[in-house]
Amino acid sequence: MRHIATFTAAVAAAALFGACAPSVPDEPTWTEDVRPIVTANCTRCHTPPPLEGAPDNVRFDKYDDEDRDGNGSADMYGTGSEAMIMATRVQAEEMPLDFPLLPRQQDIIADWADAGAPKGEPREGNRAPTMEIISDFEQDGDLLVADYRIDDPDFDLVTGRLVADPDGDGDLVVVTFDLFSGVSQIVWDAEGVPSGPYSLTAEIEDGSAEVTVELGSVDVP
Repeated sequence: MRHIATFTAAVAAAALFGACAPSVPDEPTWTEDVRPIVTANCTRCHTPPPLEGAPDNVRFDKYDDEDRDGNGSADMYGTGSEAMIMATRVQAEEMPLDFPLLPRQQDIIADWADAGAPKGEPREGNRAPTMEIISDFEQDGDLLVADYRIDDPDFDLVTGRLVADPDGDGDLVVVTFDLFSGVSQIVWDAEGVPSGPYSLTAEIEDGSAEVTVELGSVDVP
């Protein structure tokens, strides 16, 4: 009788657990449903610089594609473009490499890709990230180097780019496409960049909010 009672209790517990497990959203979006899964399980390798053999022209920490070469077409692809490939790989349990996603997570990504990979609306109550340069720029050959810090009150993964606008005539210069949360360095390869003062502007986003931050100016020797 004891074994029967134990078995019955186990079945009941399993049924209760299954009933309480969250269901797959009817209309999953990148912002609300997919990005948290990808951030926790995929971005370690699929973020510049790529690791473990990940392709160098794909990044999973951003939704949108990037035109890094400035030739008018995408040369770095975000998750919006890679959704079907992502869904195929995670359902085949080929990705992530070491720890396959849970079936619910796989289904969320598959349903999102099948629906056309909608980006979705900003999360309700989201708080915007901030950025500041926390050291002076120092010159190292053609490189200009300074420390920066990006904070997010919701502890979201933040990405972004830094652009330099010449105070006189001239074109905008993309200093880097790879700003990230936390403390890191700006390394501007200014070889061939005309000398003079440049105003710096960061364009950062946390998956919901897109923020433009004025960061002062720097002189290119």
